[in-house]
Amino acid sequence: MSRDSSGTKQVVNIDLQVNKVTSESTIEVWNQDHTQMLTQSCSTSLNLETGGLQATKSVPTIAFDVDQDGFGTLTFGNKTYTVSGNSEVSGGIECNSIVSDTETLISCTVPEVSPEVMLQLNTITLAQRNKLPPNCFPTSGPLEITEVARVANQDGGPRVISLAETRGMRTWQQLDLEAASLAAGNETLTVEDNNHLEEGPSKRQYNPCSQWTPTTIREGDGDPHQTPKHIQESLDCGNGECSIGQIEVHAMTIRFTAGAKLSRWITAGFRVEQSTTTGSIKECRAGAYDWVAAWVKVGRTSYRVRNGLFNSCTGTKPQGDVFTITSPNANNNGGNPYCVRGKRYVRRLGDSWDEAPKPGLP
Repeated sequence: MSRDSSGTKQVVNIDLQVNKVTSESTIEVWNQDHTQMLTQSCSTSLNLETGGLQATKSVPTIAFDVDQDGFGTLTFGNKTYTVSGNSEVSGGIECNSIVSDTETLISCTVPEVSPEVMLQLNTITLAQRNKLPPNCFPTSGPLEITEVARVANQDGGPRVISLAETRGMRTWQQLDLEAASLAAGNETLTVEDNNHLEEGPSKRQYNPCSQWTPTTIREGDGDPHQTPKHIQESLDCGNGECSIGQIEVHAMTIRFTAGAKLSRWITAGFRVEQSTTTGSIKECRAGAYDWVAAWVKVGRTSYRVRNGLFNSCTGTKPQGDVFTITSPNANNNGGNPYCVRGKRYVRRLGDSWDEAPKPGLP
């Protein structure tokens, strides 16, 4: 556990997760590098009560009071902070958040925790070391948003914005100058433009038994996996409140990708399409001196295929190795938008990354 210059203060992370649909929630206290959970409560607050301390000792309370968009306060002991990504605005802590229509994740770093409070936390940790953590989300299981945060933070993932790099981000004053060009242009994220590929037999006429037509077929059941892509529009608020909304967001086209040259694109029997356009998203707001981003999660299905030659008399003759096609899900099934605040999660404009594939259909 790290200490400040006085050698007496330590750092903890306090995380809040909320399922807005079921009203289930959890508050967790972690060590500085998020490798050990110190204590947890299935609510939006907890008291650091332990039997190993004298009854005369005050029991600090940790509590979040936030709205549906993640704005509000964090109370730690006798001090209340504003939930913000800027420590000067918050009162000394740094918070990062990811908010969707159905879920909220807020993670705040508290840098000056007294030895007395750390003793209470460590005592609780020892007392709970052999106990299973409580299931705070029994209705629908762990929040999807926690996996999104993990992927965004993992080593080798997209680069985090540093304070020194915020000059490369747009400020709210620039939006008026950019609005016209953003409304007129599309950004295409694709490995190869395959719009000329069509699913279906060729219209040219051949002797059916003497002609072989290049085709692509599904390999077995296709082994479908979900591989969502995340795309970001980011904004530095400067010295006033700001928001990023429909007019500021590019319409990005996400096309299918393939691990080898295709004879033709196929759905392989799954509800997918060759391309999809993200379109506009809901407004995302942030306070002064904070960072805000609009993330769009695009649902995609990866499936295994191989090329071959088709003859109407003898059928399809497979050729070459098996490879994977990743195509956007029809109607963006499995995708949704997020509002993101704080420099831990905000990336450079236009950054995108893929989640690790998960077996199954959306």
